Amino acid sequence: MFSVPYYGAQTPEGLSSDVDYADPLQRAQLVVRARAGGRDSPGLYALINAATPVGQLPPEILIEIFLYLKTPPSAGWEAVLLVCRRWFYIAATTGALWTHLKIGGRTNLLYVGLARSRSPLVDVEVLESAAHLTKEVLDALAPYTHRLRSLKLRRMSADLVFWLVRFVMENALPALRCLEAHSEDRSNEDTPPLIGLFPDRFPSLAELRCSNIFLFNPTLTFTGLRVFEVSGYSGPPICFVLRILIYTIRVLERIEVLTLTDVNVIDPEADVSQEDRVILWRLCKLLRLLLDARISKQLLSNIALWHPAPDVSVASLYRPGIQDDEECFQRLLPNDPPICLPALTNLVRANVRVLPSSCSIEGYTSYTPEEPPSNDEMRGHIKLEVGRSPDGGNTLSLGGALRILSELRVKPPLEELRIEFSPAAVKDLDWRSALASFSELRSLSVVLSGTIETETAHLEQILDVLHSPPAQASVENDAVLPELQRLRLSGFLSDGGNGGLLPRVVSVLENRRHMLGREVVLEELSLDLDGHETNEAFEQAKETFAHAVTPFVAHFVYSRLGCSAFS
Repeated sequence: MFSVPYYGAQTPEGLSSDVDYADPLQRAQLVVRARAGGRDSPGLYALINAATPVGQLPPEILIEIFLYLKTPPSAGWEAVLLVCRRWFYIAATTGALWTHLKIGGRTNLLYVGLARSRSPLVDVEVLESAAHLTKEVLDALAPYTHRLRSLKLRRMSADLVFWLVRFVMENALPALRCLEAHSEDRSNEDTPPLIGLFPDRFPSLAELRCSNIFLFNPTLTFTGLRVFEVSGYSGPPICFVLRILIYTIRVLERIEVLTLTDVNVIDPEADVSQEDRVILWRLCKLLRLLLDARISKQLLSNIALWHPAPDVSVASLYRPGIQDDEECFQRLLPNDPPICLPALTNLVRANVRVLPSSCSIEGYTSYTPEEPPSNDEMRGHIKLEVGRSPDGGNTLSLGGALRILSELRVKPPLEELRIEFSPAAVKDLDWRSALASFSELRSLSVVLSGTIETETAHLEQILDVLHSPPAQASVENDAVLPELQRLRLSGFLSDGGNGGLLPRVVSVLENRRHMLGREVVLEELSLDLDGHETNEAFEQAKETFAHAVTPFVAHFVYSRLGCSAFS
């Protein structure tokens, strides 16, 4: 027996609620009568809906389903309102469904949500597709500013930014914790949009994200910010004084996430004192700087990160006249790296990339996913990247990048190193000297990017470094990288490896066995190669390599380029 689930609709005359209307024949008869219209239609549709499995779900379960559809908040969840009147009634009277209002194309649901939400605080987000509705959204929010917890506006044009400025200047937002305002890129315009935020009108503000909108003086006194992300300050009218920019960061005592992208200053060469360096005790999540190297250096030299494992990314914008790789990186680093960036002193893994499109040193304070850290060991990441010439003219060298890495006073000793480079980056490189600084390295991965001939030559050079003839080296101390346990080589080979690479690999393994006195020379040898003309040639090379190196290694992998079983 079914009870009518909504609006008190009564069972139509001549029908019994004891009948099983879930039966297909009975349902077909109900549909015919309901489509005929009349005053009994609501009751007929009630019986039809109640007879379906989804119509029998209690409101509590439906509410949980609706909440799941909104996680993460989606602009399309409101389609459930169109299923039937019962669903509409349940969704419309559930306040928890209306605390996060995402505007994707119309504002009618915004008005419904503001009226129906039982929560004292609401979050409003306007998607890029609905940016033209920004003014209408702000007008609708005006009576509810005391309830607004977060406001996110995307891709606003200049006239829409004007309405945002007017909104924040005319209204106090005591509950606002998050403000995101992203304007269209107008780097060619003379006058950028300006917005002022006053702490007495925004006492709860904790997250501030803006792009291509200039925040002037009052933002300096928001000491309670946890997230501060600004970008698009590169035009001449949008410039900080270096001392003011540094002071802005120094007062952010509670900051956890700090991002400055494309921010310019009018006096980048100014010398700002570091006598009273400020420790940002809570900056434990993210520090990202994409600035002129001179600005980054001054900023990093005036603060210290107490937390040993934040996610740090520091990149410099390209400056003409800076061609030397070591000079580029030195201009990026703070004056006292171990204090200002303590993650630099705790690296156990490092990736060095020197390609025509990028040059970076990336380090981690934790082990690989195969060897996860203990629960009390924090995971940290730091990346240093230098700007490249637009025409690619300033090709940096791998040797310089490795010297910078070795001079960062890394402790504990570096255990894993991944190198990716183009042939131009290793011109005249002495591989033996370059790797000598990492004597306790346990894992080495080399990825080459170039022509088949150059990659073959460089792979052979690396193997020659690891190969020391027994006549010249008979003790463990004379071996290059004596602690090495995992070796991975990736690149193209002119002959599939059968001609020159295989004899070198076998010779290296034989001589290291003699020098180190170990039967198993490597725990893992992985060759990720290409250059095989056919599948048969690949399979034959794989079998040949496996037969030759298996006596020396515990685990051997031979695969095509990009298909290695190891990351």
